[in-house]
Amino acid sequence: MLIEVVVLAVAVGGAFWLGRRSARPRRTGPVPVFRLEAQPQQWYRLTNTGSVGATGVRIDFGEHYDRSLTRRLPDSADLAPGESVTFLMLATWATPRPGELRVSCAELAKPAVVAVPEGAEPLAS
Repeated sequence: MLIEVVVLAVAVGGAFWLGRRSARPRRTGPVPVFRLEAQPQQWYRLTNTGSVGATGVRIDFGEHYDRSLTRRLPDSADLAPGESVTFLMLATWATPRPGELRVSCAELAKPAVVAVPEGAEPLAS
């Protein structure tokens, strides 16, 4: 009986330890780095400024921003170093633009927090 309890404890402890190890990011080299730039008329450009590509790039605006106020935003994108995606992010009185975005991709263990710059207001006529 005691041997069965010890074997069970070792098996459960080992599975927990192996599960924790596999949850850690395996990548230790360079990772993508993102920059967001304001463009005219409420457009923004997200650029991969890192030295490695980013696959499956997704943008999370947070729970207080209505994603339906965006245009030309892909569900998922692949960005090589230096490549960018340009999208519209409107602001309204009821829904201001968020102060930051969370950008995730396959190469990052957790989303990168990217500040939303001021600007991107309509051009003067």
